[in-house]
This record gives sequence, C-alpha cells and structure tokens, in this order.
Amino acid sequence: MTVHGSASPPRHRTGLTGLRRRAGWELHPGVPSAGRPSCRERAVTWVGGRIGSWTFVVVIAVLLEVGMVAAIRQDEVDGAVAVLGVVVSGLVLLGLSVLLMTVRRADRVAQELALHHLEATRRTAAELEELRGQVERLAVDVARLNARLRAWPR
Repeated sequence: MTVHGSASPPRHRTGLTGLRRRAGWELHPGVPSAGRPSCRERAVTWVGGRIGSWTFVVVIAVLLEVGMVAAIRQDEVDGAVAVLGVVVSGLVLLGLSVLLMTVRRADRVAQELALHHLEATRRTAAELEELRGQVERLAVDVARLNARLRAWPR
C-alpha cells in the first residue's frame, strides 16, 4: 500500500512551450468522447494555434513596422493618423495573440491537474479496495475467534 502523499507531482517540460502533453487525456471522464472533432473545431484549433504563437507576434511586429513606414512615406500630412491606425491595429493583434497563448497555457495546466487528480483518485480507489479486503478478512478472523471463545470450556 502506498502513502497518499508520496505520489510524485506531474513532470513539466521546461521552456517557452509550456507543459508536456500526457497520454490518456481522452480517458478523463470530464472530456467529451464524441469521437473525432468536427471540421469547424479543427479549423478553430488550427487558427488559434497559429494566432497564439510567438511566430505570429514577430510577424505582426514586422508588419506593423512596415505599415508605419509605408504610412509615413505615403502621405506626410495624413501619415500621423495612418500611423496611429496601424499602431492601434497592431497592438490589438498582439494583445489577441498574447491572450490566446495565455488561454492555451491555462488549458494545458488544467489538463495536467485533471489527469493528476484522476490518477490520484484511481490510486485511492485501489487502496480502498485493498483495505476493504483486509477488513473482510479481519471480520472473518474475528468471527472465527469469537466462535472458538464460545466453544471454550468454562
């Protein structure tokens, strides 16, 4: 029998990519198992993965700089307004990208925690089953001893 507190915490991969994916996530009772995701769900996942990446942040920063230079060279008078529009649009896209990266990270953390709790629950259930068996054996032994005591000559 293992001690409940001796279980090791989930191991994480270091670096900017975040937590490692663990096999068995589909087996968690809280995850819908409707089968393969629909085309729309796969498209949303793909787009979210691309927009919520550091590559997207770098590309947007470069495009933002190119847009600012083009706006300033295009028209000296209205260039300031165009630059402001480009900067605001770029900041919105950068904020969206950072938000999506944060949400994906939170999802991976929730996944790791849920799998850890599921495994702890399974270990606890196995230990409880073992304890139940021991209690049943003890009850049989106590009944046998009680029968011997009653049969003992007085």
